[in-house]
This record gives sequence, C-alpha cells and structure tokens, in this order.
Amino acid sequence: TLAASVLFRIPFVRELCLWTRCIDASRKIAARALKHGHSLMVIPGGEMEQIRTKPGVEEVCLSTRQGFVKLALQNGAALVPCYAFGCVDLYDTYSLFFGLREKLRKKFGVCIPLYSGSIGVLPKRLPLDLVIGEPLEVACANREAPTNEEIAAAHAAYVDALRALFDAHKAEFGYGERALVV
Repeated sequence: TLAASVLFRIPFVRELCLWTRCIDASRKIAARALKHGHSLMVIPGGEMEQIRTKPGVEEVCLSTRQGFVKLALQNGAALVPCYAFGCVDLYDTYSLFFGLREKLRKKFGVCIPLYSGSIGVLPKRLPLDLVIGEPLEVACANREAPTNEEIAAAHAAYVDALRALFDAHKAEFGYGERALVV
C-alpha cells in the first residue's frame, strides 16, 4: 500500500507505516516496487478524498488523478478496480475550517480530517464490503513515454470499470439508491 510521503517524516508514524507494510507514495519508490515485481494498492483519491468524504455520498476523486495510470503504463502493470462499500458511513465528518484545511492539504499534501465515530475516533460498527474487479491490462506503444492520449484512454477505461463494478454490486450491499460520483 502506498502512504503519503509526509507520514515517513514523522517519528513513530513512519514505523507504524512500515510495520503495516506501507511504502512511500512517491513516484520513484512506487516505480521501484513495481520493477521488483511487487503489486501496489493505490488509493488515487488520497488526501483529497479523505477531506471531502461525506456520509451517504459515494464520491471518488479520480478526474484529475492520472499519475497511477501513467505509472502502470510505464511498468506494464495491470489496473484492478476495487471499491469498499460502507467506508463513507464509518464516521461523521465536519466541514469546520474546511478552507484552512484544504489550503494545508494543497500546500503540504496532508489531510486533517475532522470526524467522529461511534466513540471518539473509533469507527461506527458497520459492515465493509470490498469488491474487486477484473484486471485491466493497459499498454502503450512506448513504455518510457506513454502519450497523453494513451494515459487518458487507460484512465477512462479504469473509471468505466470502477463505475460498472460499483453499479453491479451496490444493491447487493444495501446501497442501491446511491450513485458513484467521480
């Protein structure tokens, strides 16, 4: 799993990340892991998704996030769409100081979410259901330099596959009335 680079600069948090087998989300380290044959779990929405999460709203921040697609193209890695139903309902989130927190997120790449669960920071007791789609084998003419068109096409295919995965399973897990916002 890729984790925000800033987490590796904080004592104890760095050790916690490494203990849970997370690696720095920088492009260089992610590319090295792929070159060594490792699979990566990437949450492309990252801190933007964390700060914008609202209970009852299934939103993923993918429209401006294409770096993970470019990394996959450059390394011949498949993209596997996944969705975790129930995540957005685990906590109540608050918009207090949103503007200031958004500025900090943009400047430092770290999210400061304001939330509460069932008891303080403990999540509500709700089921989480993870669905995993079929791997998308993406390719480009030149691995060293995928074109913007190749990146955009692979990104569009990923978004379409994620939407289809969400729509195929939402009723099964009790989210039939919700739509996936990208």
